[in-house]
Amino acid sequence: MEVMQVLHMNKGNGETSYAKNSIVQSNIISLGRRVLDEALKKLMLSNSDISSLGIADLGCSSGPNSLLSISNIVDTIQNVCLDLDRPVPELKVSLNDLPSNDFNYIFASLPEFYDRLKKRHNNNDCLGFDRRGEGPCFVSAVPGSFYGRLFPRQSLHFVHSSSSLHWLSQVPCGEVSKEDGVVITADLDNKGKIYLSKTSPKSVHKAYALQFQSDFLVFLRSRSEEVVPGGTNGLIAPR
Repeated sequence: MEVMQVLHMNKGNGETSYAKNSIVQSNIISLGRRVLDEALKKLMLSNSDISSLGIADLGCSSGPNSLLSISNIVDTIQNVCLDLDRPVPELKVSLNDLPSNDFNYIFASLPEFYDRLKKRHNNNDCLGFDRRGEGPCFVSAVPGSFYGRLFPRQSLHFVHSSSSLHWLSQVPCGEVSKEDGVVITADLDNKGKIYLSKTSPKSVHKAYALQFQSDFLVFLRSRSEEVVPGGTNGLIAPR
């Protein structure tokens, strides 16, 4: 069975669940808020007549962080539109992670998410509307690996990802290099680990770096097909 079919964070809301053990990731989202806000403001200023906005959060996982980023994005768009005295566009939000992710946890959290939106924006009774009754927010899930196409061509305006891109598409099989145009693959001695550690040899570090370069290129190529001209990405990765 492929890794992407079984890999996921600990599900549910128990003491060992990802939902209860993701404070670091939450802090990273908070630290990246200013950059995210600036990117969204530029996006809205350059798309003055847009009526529907496609948004994707790639590697959303589960737990409170899954909707934290989206909540921040919605708030920023609402506030920018109010400042510009413009109608708030419809927001088509897609949450993405691997198929085995605990999407049920996220779906169960949506009513509370919409309630918070209503309270923040003058208790409007409409689903995710702002205080003037405009701009509903529709949330859906798109399971699959972001190292490949996920969405129709030119369907997204803003792509967000936080603390996800350091996950590779696979464990590197070996150090890959080229000598005289010939690709050479060497077996890795990483002592059964699926991650880098202080004891990992240099060949393992190089193999992981090459795997990341390959994966990230696929990621960017895929998003270039899916994002509309003038759209943008907000990618946050831990150091």
